[in-house]
Amino acid sequence: ANTIEVWIDGTKYGESHDPLGTTNVKILNSFFYVPVGTHKITIFAHMPDGTKITKHRTVTVVNYAP
Repeated sequence: ANTIEVWIDGTKYGESHDPLGTTNVKILNSFFYVPVGTHKITIFAHMPDGTKITKHRTVTVVNYAP
């Protein structure tokens, strides 16, 4: 299962089935608009050898005004 998963505040919102293991892997046109406030973003990369890489980030949205 070569996938990249995007989780926001504990809910899975996106998954890519593109082949992993290259430097050219991208998830394109995936925009996630979250409410104003602080959110926990987690990225899971399931690698071809069965291992999993996990990255956590905290994002704070102040407002969407131009």
